[in-house]
Amino acid sequence: MQTVAQRAVEIIDAEPVSTTLTPMSMLDKAVAAGASIEVLERLMGLQGAMTKAGDAIIRESVARANTFLGQRAQADAQGGG
Repeated sequence: MQTVAQRAVEIIDAEPVSTTLTPMSMLDKAVAAGASIEVLERLMGLQGAMTKAGDAIIRESVARANTFLGQRAQADAQGGG
């Protein structure tokens, strides 16, 4: 007879290693659970909003990095680096 701990280990080992919830896996789970069209539409809208927000963060990070690198290059050119 298995102990609870042994059964828990079996269940954990059966799970996929990656638990990252991608937009597609989120939709797959919703469809598998029998989600309504309205729920699927909301999930797709949320995914679109998250993509836009992520893109904005990336653009801001690149702009800050470029500003920093420009200032650094200027300081180095003036002998202050």
